[in-house]
Amino acid sequence: MSERSTSAIVGGDGLAVRVMQATDRAVAGDIWRAVESSTPDVLPFEGWDWAELWLEQFSDVVPHEYLVVERDARRAEPRC
Repeated sequence: MSERSTSAIVGGDGLAVRVMQATDRAVAGDIWRAVESSTPDVLPFEGWDWAELWLEQFSDVVPHEYLVVERDARRAEPRC
């Protein structure tokens, strides 16, 4: 994982937000796929395959980071 990745606790509900840099794509993809595999009825545009394809086409012109929200460090939900 990138050395510039950071974590911050948000609110009093035990949620932590981790900011991952664009160079952490493989790690973000692993987290995304884990969430995707545990969620029924994922639409095509919500899946990592689509997100990765989009990133392959546009990441050089669209600056981006990955936000991972975790509760008690057990469940991760990526948002890109």
